[in-house]
Amino acid sequence: LIFPLSPLSAKPSTGTGNFTFYAVYDRIADLQSLNFKEIYNALFSRNGKRVVLYGRSHKTAKLALFTMSTEGKDIHAIPLPEALNGIRDATLNSDGSVVYFLHAWSNALYKMENSRVFKIFDAAGYKQVTGIDQIQATTDGKWVYFREPRHSIWRVAHSGGAPERIFQEKEVTRDGGISANIGLFRISDDGKTIAFTINGFWDQRSVFHVKHEVFVQHQGSFKQLTNDSRNNFKERLSLSGNGNVIAYTAAQPQSKMWTIYSNGAQHRALETIVHVGPIDLNHDGTRLFYYDQAHGGRMVHTDGSMGIDLFPRYNVRAIALHAPWSLAVTSLGDQIGFRFHDGVYVGRIGKANAVADAPIIHKIELIPPLTSEELARQGTTVQAIISDPQGVTDIIRTETNGLLSGRTNNSDEK
Repeated sequence: LIFPLSPLSAKPSTGTGNFTFYAVYDRIADLQSLNFKEIYNALFSRNGKRVVLYGRSHKTAKLALFTMSTEGKDIHAIPLPEALNGIRDATLNSDGSVVYFLHAWSNALYKMENSRVFKIFDAAGYKQVTGIDQIQATTDGKWVYFREPRHSIWRVAHSGGAPERIFQEKEVTRDGGISANIGLFRISDDGKTIAFTINGFWDQRSVFHVKHEVFVQHQGSFKQLTNDSRNNFKERLSLSGNGNVIAYTAAQPQSKMWTIYSNGAQHRALETIVHVGPIDLNHDGTRLFYYDQAHGGRMVHTDGSMGIDLFPRYNVRAIALHAPWSLAVTSLGDQIGFRFHDGVYVGRIGKANAVADAPIIHKIELIPPLTSEELARQGTTVQAIISDPQGVTDIIRTETNGLLSGRTNNSDEK
């Protein structure tokens, strides 16, 4: 019910008691500051210093691109070539100095470096590449990897030129028969390790079976990491920067978040999940940040020792903030980034003032309590008791959200 913008809050206790602050959050950009009509995406550098974001300009209605620091400073508008009139996907290197863009309506790759954007590759010139998706850059920015939909993994050098095929589906040995349909894939920081899913196989009778499993390729060798008794769809996948830890979700028989080492060791079911958005591991695979409809923003230690709600789910008992878009964690695991509605946010975890010196919501009451839709129409007052060691000026605004049947209703803000 309470939405203080800076800092924002985290994990609620039961009922309407106190809220604990695990991190300090800052809104570093929004539609107004960028003169945007819509933010399409925000990419956060692994070193936690730069943000690259793009959207539709309010003034011209055309694609616009900005870079800035994670403090919301050093903002630069990047000129775009006329041919890049839409972006389908984007990826960047570790410090955000090199960014690759996939054109929205063609299979052309563009590169941004030194505030210039130019085309480096177009699959139209290579018949063996029928499409491009899931682009991913190495942290040094020298290579960009991509999937040729369902069939193979490729890479292109930063300078362009002919693409290099890393492997194709039929090269991957798997249980049951001949591998078919490469699904998700993720690369390590140096590109030497690739985690991926194979989503089916052809048996000896040439019958196709849908069965998602997780695999890893390291310097040319393949290893099948999962072999479930039944198909349980693998819907999300992440690989740590050092290539040692893989995280994935499995949808059946019960939706779970799993981690496994690239060598097949320490296969753990971390948590039961509801509806998961993006997931992201830090460099050494010790921390996993993801969005879950049941928890909101969730940080999990991958050894299973602890999980904390960095901000709660979107409901009437919690602060109205969640992170289903543009979600990322830094290599050190000490900072997160995400989009929420019309803003771009950075959260710094474990800061000294994150708990002791942050605002506290002591009590929330609905007067009268919401017991029916008829009472809601008559009007309900939301009363909250808030204290702030730094002074109430840190709380920019409060607002009511989702008061009835999960729908956001109009509210007076103070």
